[in-house]
Amino acid sequence: MRAIAVGTIAQIGPVEAFGENGFVKQEVVIKTVEEFPQVYNIEFTKGNIELAKDLEVGQNVKITIRISGREYTNDEGKKTVFHSLNAWKVESI
Repeated sequence: MRAIAVGTIAQIGPVEAFGENGFVKQEVVIKTVEEFPQVYNIEFTKGNIELAKDLEVGQNVKITIRISGREYTNDEGKKTVFHSLNAWKVESI
């Protein structure tokens, strides 16, 4: 599922590497500008990590995201659902 997040960059995390397969990600937090502002943690991963290289805190952006979810079952059998917002396109506004 795709969506668009519009807001101001509140925080830019470091590029992080995970495991031996070369997976990298960087998280960027944006805060929307509306009556009841929302805060979203958006992930930039793999080839899309380049989209975050020129971003700055305080910058107004429009980010096209892919919303993904997955289910995890722990050792006790309890199921939990996780969601991710993955960046696909970034525009400065």
